Amino acid sequence: MHELSIAEAVIKQLESYAGTHPGCTVKKVTLEVGVVSGIDRSALEFAFPLALEVSTLRKLELEIITIPVSVECLDCRTKSEVEKFMLKCASCSSTHVKICAGRELKIKSMEIEEA
Repeated sequence: MHELSIAEAVIKQLESYAGTHPGCTVKKVTLEVGVVSGIDRSALEFAFPLALEVSTLRKLELEIITIPVSVECLDCRTKSEVEKFMLKCASCSSTHVKICAGRELKIKSMEIEEA
């Protein structure tokens, strides 16, 4: 389960931020996770509390925003949201598309509390 190492890496980044900003407590983190990122959302939600057990951020809240897959058609230049396994243009049905979104894994925001 690589989701545990992802949770640990996110927590490490937040701990690093908290370490350079004395008096700040990180309360919540919001992650953007793309549908085709290879990350299992439920596994990440399960792993996050486990990673927090050895962290200084034990009460950190996790929010995950799922980013759908969107493509740009290289034939007609239409941008559209598509199904996970149906990578084709919604306008002309071409399969000559470029994925524009849906592979993300990033920290979108964090909520901090100052002492």
